[in-house]
Amino acid sequence: MKVFKWTLLFVMTALLTAGCEDVSRQGETAGETVNKVLARRATLSSMQATGTMRITDPVNQFFLGVNIDVVAQKPAQLRIVADKLGGRIQAFDIVVVDDDILFYIPRKKVLFQGKLSELTQSKRNISIEPSEILSHLLQDTEILAGRAWKKVESPSGVASIVGESLRFLRMQKTIWFEEIHNEGEGFFRMLVDTKTNDLLTLQKIDSKGELMYEESYSLYESVRQGKVFPYKMLLSWPSEQKTIAVRIKKLKVNRRIDPSKFALEVDENVRTKSILDAKIEGDKESADKVEAEQIGKAGDEKPAQDVSTKPLSAAHE
Repeated sequence: MKVFKWTLLFVMTALLTAGCEDVSRQGETAGETVNKVLARRATLSSMQATGTMRITDPVNQFFLGVNIDVVAQKPAQLRIVADKLGGRIQAFDIVVVDDDILFYIPRKKVLFQGKLSELTQSKRNISIEPSEILSHLLQDTEILAGRAWKKVESPSGVASIVGESLRFLRMQKTIWFEEIHNEGEGFFRMLVDTKTNDLLTLQKIDSKGELMYEESYSLYESVRQGKVFPYKMLLSWPSEQKTIAVRIKKLKVNRRIDPSKFALEVDENVRTKSILDAKIEGDKESADKVEAEQIGKAGDEKPAQDVSTKPLSAAHE
């Protein structure tokens, strides 16, 4: 009997909540709802954050989970310092300023350098796209502004059905919106929580109707003046079977960032290579090497040598 009462109470609450939302949305156009969603998101000029990042790229047999320190600033400055295995390995240090990129792997004492445009023109399939990550982290919504929208049914597919079920259990009222477009044109589609005006999912569809990429956001927190920021993001590229999951733990936004934050220091005897040759070690590679080093150190008691460092700045004066 108690179970029945709780079930009935849950259903009644959900229906009443949904009814209230329907009333509040009466007379509101799709465009007005989407504008509220975009206005609520905190488009950042800069951010400093710590958290975790997980990259899954089965096509290239690459899997990586790291702790990250992120510094990002408009128009095009980004630094990500990543470590893994409980801090025993500094996985990589990426600095991007405009079109210049430095990619340092301390473990190998190798510095890859070059231009972001070189990566784009080479069409190489790399697991991290710095320009894309920068845009997602700063929540750049300019690309969505000024577009016309319409309400649509939920897209077909198991993932969408599962997502809708989970959102129902959390008592969210969601609506899918699609950009009004001509046949044969690419367009955007978004899933909105109409109770909070939070953007839950953003999809980019190509001219053939295929899903190019999808962004999912959750754990929204207020950051300034009623604006919100998602502390959890999942970026996916279905055709490449690649995903990047980011979980923010600490965050500071819209503060002036000293140019020294984008200056990279490397070992004196570092080797330099083209950015086109860059490669990150995955989780299994790193674990295997740590185990091999620990075995080797058992019979090797040579003192560590002091290594001087020199600054290598990617920041513009």
